[in-house]
Amino acid sequence: MPMNILYIGPNDSEWAQKNRPVSLAAAKWSRGFLTALSKMANVTALTHTYEVSWPKGSVLWRGYDKRLYPDGWNCVAVSYPVIKYFRDWWYAWRYPVEARRIARAGKIDAAIFYNCHLPYLVRTMKALHGMGVPCFPIILDGDDPRKDDWEWVKRAGRYSRGIVSLSWWVHANCPVDVPKYHMDGGADGWCGGDALEKSRPPRPSILVHTGALDQWRGLDFMIEVVRKMASPDVRFVFCGKTSCRILQKIFGDNPFVDLPGFVDEEKMNRICRNADVLLNVRDPLHPDNILNYPSKLPHYLSFGRPVVSTRLESLSPDYAEVVEFAEGDSVDDYVAKVREVLSWDQGRREAKFKAIREWFLARKQWDVLVGGMYRWLKNCLGK
Repeated sequence: MPMNILYIGPNDSEWAQKNRPVSLAAAKWSRGFLTALSKMANVTALTHTYEVSWPKGSVLWRGYDKRLYPDGWNCVAVSYPVIKYFRDWWYAWRYPVEARRIARAGKIDAAIFYNCHLPYLVRTMKALHGMGVPCFPIILDGDDPRKDDWEWVKRAGRYSRGIVSLSWWVHANCPVDVPKYHMDGGADGWCGGDALEKSRPPRPSILVHTGALDQWRGLDFMIEVVRKMASPDVRFVFCGKTSCRILQKIFGDNPFVDLPGFVDEEKMNRICRNADVLLNVRDPLHPDNILNYPSKLPHYLSFGRPVVSTRLESLSPDYAEVVEFAEGDSVDDYVAKVREVLSWDQGRREAKFKAIREWFLARKQWDVLVGGMYRWLKNCLGK
């Protein structure tokens, strides 16, 4: 018998990603997770769609437009006043009310929370815990837990039957007395084809970065990488709604930088398949990145192209098999690794393609990832 799961977190459609100010990383991760989970369980999503605060946005956000949410599972949307501070109070009141209503209306085997560091999520966990509903938060991001001796994680742990962590470091160090499970992120399927295409005529090497770049996600680091590498032999391509608005001010006149901005998945896949190197950066010295898992990584790997990344303690040691990590934490170390990969011959590239494909198919498809977590969940519940 499939379990009945209440999921509390982002649930944004591709239309919402394009037309609303939502987090693209959160939307894509949650869509992949929920698509896989809904094949195994009966899922209800309790959610809201982000709106900028009044007066820049609406005074009241009503999330009843069905285009905002994917098809495939039930969705309950929370409307709210879009007024700074008052909005947070409203979430902390309304989410527990709606969660209790859903739980009373039908049997809920478990509640899964996308993150657990915000007050309204903790209050909702406490409310459901009080009704006997087992709660399982997924720690995706938040402040460095060492700052307050893991207080925000321990607080969530008081109402949890088990905790899932995307960060390998959090999974290994989290001081809670409930079962723990590590599951980071996946992709819908393999996109790289059966074999790597043969070498193409001489052209600039294409270096692709997708998704957000900001203070936490290595914006300053990437700006320096571009400044050191941009030349007639190299072309940078940046995809991402917010990132490209920022980069346009800095590199808008640079002939070696393309800024297509937000693109649909079909175009994104074409861009990634055409890449010589896919770029993943986080500032390794930023303390909050101890939690941050770059959810673009499985999507990158689904193409079988070389991926060059900064080193992050949040990544499982397994990634060393398929990702090319910079030797040190500096921009120069990262640039050196990118140039090294660009110098590979065709044989080296084909060998890496085959290794990535085998690794990805065994570990990083969403159905495989969520299937493992679902079995762990059932074991925690004695089902």
